[in-house]
Amino acid sequence: MFLVTTIAALLCALSSVPDERLCEIEIGFLIRAYGVLAVVYLGRLRIRRMCVSAQAATTLFGLLVLAMLPYVYWYLAMTDGRYLTSHAAKWIGNPVGVLAVPCTSFVLFDIRRKPEAWNRCALRTMVELVVLFPVWLVAWGWTQVFLGWDAFEL
Repeated sequence: MFLVTTIAALLCALSSVPDERLCEIEIGFLIRAYGVLAVVYLGRLRIRRMCVSAQAATTLFGLLVLAMLPYVYWYLAMTDGRYLTSHAAKWIGNPVGVLAVPCTSFVLFDIRRKPEAWNRCALRTMVELVVLFPVWLVAWGWTQVFLGWDAFEL
């Protein structure tokens, strides 16, 4: 029931946005963004299984995120054959939009001395991918429109 309510609220929020560019959710962007998330979450899983210390896990996860930045910058900046012309959208907007949820989750849950059960971790990951990430993208999209970072090259 919570998931249905969240999806309905997300669709209502998208339909009420006055800026038409934000209402046009581009499937290609979402597919590429979920590809980035798949790599990041699989890397997190491997780091979680491999590392004993929180410092080693943080270092490896930071390197993973840094390795994903060129992909996020170059590949996610292209939408329908047009490139974002706003440098703020490329350098700040896309990385924050795509990587904020997994990074926040890593800081809150994975830097622990006592590991959490796998079924709880899997459930939390699904909630992050299905609920939190889309809600965050809408909220961050509104913020980018407000800041004027949504300029496209026509």
